[in-house]
Amino acid sequence: MLRKLITTVALGAIIGAAAPLANAQPPSPQQLVRKIDQGARRVVSNLDRPARRSGHRRVRARCKDGRVHLGRTRAGACAAHGGVRNR
Repeated sequence: MLRKLITTVALGAIIGAAAPLANAQPPSPQQLVRKIDQGARRVVSNLDRPARRSGHRRVRARCKDGRVHLGRTRAGACAAHGGVRNR
């Protein structure tokens, strides 16, 4: 009785472990494309975030001294250079 129970449990464990492997199918092309797109979107958004943070604080402005200076605002960039040149 005990041997039959052990054999049944062992056989059930082997069949149960092998069953998911037999039904596994490779992903369809649409699923592959979606996974690649999600991964690429994640990488781009992670790289783009620091670039946007550092880039939006600086403004270029042509000042009355004829040169281009950087600052947070156009007026701030040209504060010590005679002001902003109007065209």
